[in-house]
Amino acid sequence: MYEASTTGVLLLDLQEELLRPIEGNCQVRKNIEKLAKALETFDMPVVVSAQEGSGEVDSRILKSLPEGRRSVHMRHAFSALQDSKLSELIFGMEQIETWIVVGVEAHIGIWQTALDLTLGEKEVIVLNDCIASRSIYDYSTAIAELRDIGVRISSVEMLLFELLGTREAPQYESVIALTKPAVI
Repeated sequence: MYEASTTGVLLLDLQEELLRPIEGNCQVRKNIEKLAKALETFDMPVVVSAQEGSGEVDSRILKSLPEGRRSVHMRHAFSALQDSKLSELIFGMEQIETWIVVGVEAHIGIWQTALDLTLGEKEVIVLNDCIASRSIYDYSTAIAELRDIGVRISSVEMLLFELLGTREAPQYESVIALTKPAVI
């Protein structure tokens, strides 16, 4: 079981220009928005990073993040940790033992960042419903490679209920509101 107090979230490359060509991008956005809204419920730190020169971060995703956690760190490297300022920020949060990594593309920025986090002796969780690639082959290869280096593969709802642990948790009603299907 993971604890919210020792877990952080890293959102990578969620720019419209990068999301648009990805099949199923609407579902990925929806899942990331669900995760982003849960961050406030669990009071978890979040780091948002984007590729320099690839446009603005999707405004709906940014607006779903808690106030005060919407600043975007721009970078040139594919791995967020190859940027010295981001690496200092991420590894400077010493209480964070586990990083949840989401965004696009699975086989580029997600893979390289997760690899660098594991080399930095951090646990990594990648939410398979919050990552994507333009090609299903690249996506599935990324999932296999991530597992091979010890990254845990999970999903938004699986993670949220694991963080809850029990229906008696104070965040239970908030999580239920985020995860129950909409009634038409």
